[in-house]
Amino acid sequence: MSLHPNAVLPCPSESARRRHAAHGQTCPVCDTAAVPSLAAVLADNQRLTERLADADRVMRTLLRFPVIQHEVLNREHHRLFPTSRLEGAAA
Repeated sequence: MSLHPNAVLPCPSESARRRHAAHGQTCPVCDTAAVPSLAAVLADNQRLTERLADADRVMRTLLRFPVIQHEVLNREHHRLFPTSRLEGAAA
């Protein structure tokens, strides 16, 4: 067993490692492509932080003006969260 060049886990065999390398593939045993990159996680975190800041702004506005109509709240919710997790799962 040899170590895959891009991972810590060993490839099942030397011939498998060469076959994967010849096809430009990573070894399925030590494939790190399924793990999101740090950059992708940070970008997703940034988007979520921005959405939370928008939601916080809306809630602070609602607290200042308690007589805001339900339609305004509903419109803001759909603007901030166009597809909720449940709606996305049902679609």
